[in-house]
Amino acid sequence: MDVNCALDRQAAHCRLTSMPDPHASRILIVEDEESLRNVLQTTLEQEGYSVATASDGGEALRHLRSSERPDLILLDLVMPGVDGMAFRREQRWDPERGEIPVIVVSAIAPEPDELRALAAADYLTKPFDMHRLLEVVARHCPPPARAAVRS
Repeated sequence: MDVNCALDRQAAHCRLTSMPDPHASRILIVEDEESLRNVLQTTLEQEGYSVATASDGGEALRHLRSSERPDLILLDLVMPGVDGMAFRREQRWDPERGEIPVIVVSAIAPEPDELRALAAADYLTKPFDMHRLLEVVARHCPPPARAAVRS
């Protein structure tokens, strides 16, 4: 499955009307491109994750301070307003949320010093294969069915 796939209207309707599993692992997607954000959200929800989204780093920081702590963050680097690097610097200073693993999903490859500063759990370059993304996400945050088996 490719990231450029179209969003199914029926899947979007189901996403809006279904109740999330209270035991599902929570993922925060920080991505300014709405179509990609929607595809990622739909795909991850179909895998059993509970997903919240933010369109930039500022919105993501507000979400972290006012909502349940996510188990994993998918982070784009190049965004208007507060970009991914600034978000990550701020997030890492927060003693309650600084250790949340972050998977960087970006079209640009950061310089080695920037990559070390990000301290990301993983890094995927856009465009990416959706199956690969799901493998990486599951490595850091298993979906509910897999998490139940590990318990």
